[in-house]
Amino acid sequence: MVKEMYLNMKGVNGRLIQNTYWSNADNPSKLVLFFSGYRYPSEAPLFHFLKLHFLSKNWAVLTLDYRYNEDQVFLNLSEDEQNTYVDTEALLIKKKLEDDLCFRQYCFVAKSLGTTLLYKMLQNDFIYMKDSKNQFVWLTPGELNRDISDFILKKTIPSVYVVGDCDPYYDEKIVSRLKESSSCLCKVIPGAGHIFESKDSIDLTLENNFKVLRFLIQELKI
Repeated sequence: MVKEMYLNMKGVNGRLIQNTYWSNADNPSKLVLFFSGYRYPSEAPLFHFLKLHFLSKNWAVLTLDYRYNEDQVFLNLSEDEQNTYVDTEALLIKKKLEDDLCFRQYCFVAKSLGTTLLYKMLQNDFIYMKDSKNQFVWLTPGELNRDISDFILKKTIPSVYVVGDCDPYYDEKIVSRLKESSSCLCKVIPGAGHIFESKDSIDLTLENNFKVLRFLIQELKI
């Protein structure tokens, strides 16, 4: 039976950061964490099916959903203030995870805005990046795409990078550099947008998502 629980995770001004922890084992030794996108919640298709896959391998699962699009305080801030807000929450989440989590192996899966938070945690010597068994999955990075790719290449952390070539943040130069890296697997989904959607049909959108899912299931070391 899958057990569900919640971490007492607080963000800026003490606001609750939505999260759910799942496990179907009494003492799991491995944990995967999902960092949601701005409008791509932890229940979205890729996260949902990846969660089922990890649970089937006796990994515990922790999903994080900051819901900035529902936070009126955040929405009323200027762009610079929003960036500071996200920076602050990244450090608060980082501390909570480092204080409360103790597993043998970790996998971090981040989507769009989630890649920004994960990147900001790693910039501050996130303890989990020191173990080569841990993996970092970057799905469609947004505005910090170049910074994230530079970081992946500089730190040589075990990474998987997936993007569609119709994503507005897609950059062929970034992809070419990552494909040459020995520490990063890079997958480009032809015709896919920022949420791996196809402008032509729902069938192609589903197929794009299946391609990403198949690739991750095949390449992640679990």
